[in-house]
Amino acid sequence: GAAAGAGAAAGAGAAAGAGAAAGAAAAAPKASTFPAAAKNAPAQDPQVDEQDEEESGSKGTRLLVGAVLLIVLVVAVVFAFNFLGGDKNTTADSTSPTSVESSEKPSESDKEKESSEPSLPAPEIADVSRLVPGNQQLNSETDDRLSKMTDGNASSAYATYSFTTADFGGFASNMVFILELEEKSKISEVNLEGLNGTGGDYEILVGESDDLGDAKSVAKGSFSGPSVSVTVKGDDKDHMEGNHVFLNITELPRKASGGNDSRPFGLQIGEFSAK
Repeated sequence: GAAAGAGAAAGAGAAAGAGAAAGAAAAAPKASTFPAAAKNAPAQDPQVDEQDEEESGSKGTRLLVGAVLLIVLVVAVVFAFNFLGGDKNTTADSTSPTSVESSEKPSESDKEKESSEPSLPAPEIADVSRLVPGNQQLNSETDDRLSKMTDGNASSAYATYSFTTADFGGFASNMVFILELEEKSKISEVNLEGLNGTGGDYEILVGESDDLGDAKSVAKGSFSGPSVSVTVKGDDKDHMEGNHVFLNITELPRKASGGNDSRPFGLQIGEFSAK
């Protein structure tokens, strides 16, 4: 009986041990497959997100660095362009006026001539007067007829007195008739008309004041006919500028007609004009 009891106990123990081993064996595959399943489980997503974030972060960093480099490059290009362009402009500005000035010097002088010519009017007579240096009273009684030589009619003439000699009878060295113009004008010609004499000596001058000493001589000559026409030219122009025209008689002509044998010398002027 004791042996049977011991055998039963041993069998029960073996059964229990076998059951435990079977339970352990059943549980072992589950334990061994869990980690493998866990590898495929969503638990990996955080790692993938972290990798994506790292990649996107690195891309963002590269884009930012690229943008900064691009901006730096653009700034450098703009700076270099402005700097070099400024030098070129400065050089061009510094050199171009010289070249333009040298190439346009003649045209500038031409422009000055062109601009001065239209600005100066044609001569218009404002008054006519007579000057006798050292003896202004000589022939002063005829001054009221001076305007006849500027009235536009050559047949209405001004005449001096007659003298016994060509030097005004010894009473004066010269007699000057002065045209005063309305304003400073461009004078290209001086005309004398309605003359009645031959010989003698005259000088025509142009000035900017009524001072004969400051006037410039235009022509000198002798009377040889009823009219005298003198072309007026400056040093570098085909005209002269002034507001006074002088006719300086240094020797009287001999009257061509109507003269007096005892006093054959005298001056007659129908028109004294300038244009």
